[in-house]
Amino acid sequence: MGVVTTKRRWLCCGALCLAIGMLWLFLGIYATMVFLEYTPVYTDIECEWGMPEVANVRFEGAAKFDALVPATCSNPNPYDVVVTQNAAGLVYVGESRTVAGSIDEFPAATLPAGGRGTVEVYLGVSMSSDLFSSIPSLIFSGEIPVYCDVDLALSIDASFLFGRYNTEARFLKKCGMNFKVTFSLSVQTSMAACADNWEELVIPKVGASNVDTMGSGFGDEESHEVGEAARHKDMYLGSAMALAYGVSLLSTCAGVFSTCRAFRRLKSTPTDDIEIS
Repeated sequence: MGVVTTKRRWLCCGALCLAIGMLWLFLGIYATMVFLEYTPVYTDIECEWGMPEVANVRFEGAAKFDALVPATCSNPNPYDVVVTQNAAGLVYVGESRTVAGSIDEFPAATLPAGGRGTVEVYLGVSMSSDLFSSIPSLIFSGEIPVYCDVDLALSIDASFLFGRYNTEARFLKKCGMNFKVTFSLSVQTSMAACADNWEELVIPKVGASNVDTMGSGFGDEESHEVGEAARHKDMYLGSAMALAYGVSLLSTCAGVFSTCRAFRRLKSTPTDDIEIS
């Protein structure tokens, strides 16, 4: 049993509707911030090649050595990108690009959201006597180009508020570096460089300090993967914004109406109480 005035009932209803309206307004603002954060849905990743590290040089019927080629990559996107090897690439030696090995290992690397990560490519090079008949011929050949196919996969897993989208894109580059064998039988290398095709590939000389910057080439807004991700983002976040702002507007209007109704009753019948049993 209790006594509740009609005015208080309208005031309580108005306050509740205004509170609900503010809550949905904040949800709409949050959805808008997420929408802006993911626009554009993908920004191209750029990598800078480091100096290759040569190890395990040996002359066992053929000149062999292993090389670690590091690259530091910047990920400007608001989500992590995982880089893995899509297919084992071949290694070629000489201007004629004779097959002389393969990419032995490519550990999966995670590029953190808005940060930098390191990608490492391990090459195994074996040059038979068909390429170079003797060690002196290797030494006096000067700089020898080594080429390789870099075939990677970029895995993207983006969360759009209540929606989620993941995709995988191919990253295919033609890369290379120069090396030379010294009189002490050590191997010196140049910086690595990459291009979309062999014709555009320019390999720096041994000792040159220029650093090659490589983009993933996946940032084209017309590409299928980027277009599909953008559609998912627009669908999920667009629906969330429309719902949040719509409910906020209706709740706010109802709250204003209820509050005005209460004050009108307060002015007209200040002692009008209704007993509820």
